[in-house]
Amino acid sequence: MADKRIVYTDPSTSNVVVVTPTAVRLEGESDDDYANRVAGLVVPNGVAHSVVNFDSLPTDRNFRNDWAISGGSVSVDMAAARTTHMNNIRTARNKKLEELDVTFMRAVEAADSDAQASTATEKQALRDIPATFDLSGFDNATDLYAAWPDGLPRPAEG
Repeated sequence: MADKRIVYTDPSTSNVVVVTPTAVRLEGESDDDYANRVAGLVVPNGVAHSVVNFDSLPTDRNFRNDWAISGGSVSVDMAAARTTHMNNIRTARNKKLEELDVTFMRAVEAADSDAQASTATEKQALRDIPATFDLSGFDNATDLYAAWPDGLPRPAEG
């Protein structure tokens, strides 16, 4: 039974919930009957669920909040994952823009017009990332996660 999972979409968050059945198994109960009995205990009333094999779940967990259930199987909703990834890029970009604000102000204080111009150019390039960094061509989560703008520091993973 360790390879079966109960999956459903949480109606309050729209996230896919994955449950590993751990209740006492009744004698002679099939894997699917067991999982469905446990689902009756853990899945909210009126919410559809599926019983899937563990190895059918997406292996890439970077976009775990972008999983979707369709036809009884779980996959990464790539449109949602692209949005999530661009938001992560924007967050990293905004941090870098804040750092460059300090650099720019120091250049202003020093009356260093070359440093001001250089910093302004770098800041504009960062502002352009959402419009110029195209994520539309990525059709799997692993390749999407690997896509990151050159020169933009990637945040440390927690």
